[in-house]
Amino acid sequence: MHAASPSSGHGASMAIDDAAVLALALRNSPTPEAALATYEAARRPRVSRIVAQGKRNGSG
Repeated sequence: MHAASPSSGHGASMAIDDAAVLALALRNSPTPEAALATYEAARRPRVSRIVAQGKRNGSG
């Protein structure tokens, strides 16, 4: 879903956020498919902003 530029400094924090959001989605969803849809809907806006910011900063 994302590839933050190495110089943005967001890689590790995004991985931790991804893990937490995915764990909650898996716990609260009736199926793995529903969990993945919930996860993507929750993460895409934030991740898109971070990746776009990296591109604007010339690091992506």
